[in-house]
Amino acid sequence: MSIEAQQLLQHTLAKFIATATAQSAELVALTKASSKQSDEVVRLTEQLRKLTVWITWLTVAATVFGGVQAAAVIVRFVRWSRGLP
Repeated sequence: MSIEAQQLLQHTLAKFIATATAQSAELVALTKASSKQSDEVVRLTEQLRKLTVWITWLTVAATVFGGVQAAAVIVRFVRWSRGLP
């Protein structure tokens, strides 16, 4: 193998190693960013679950309170219609 061919091969190999190293570093950075995004999705999903539970309980409470309130109105109307205090 000639000296020129060896130098070209060494130069090409050096460029390949530099490119591979840069791409490897970029891949590591992208993996870390993806991991952070996944952690954020998990956190937001947990918050959404808690919010859903709160909304469910508030809806149940509003329904029960609304039912109690409606019953009180009906009782008051019946008492009024019969002339009771």
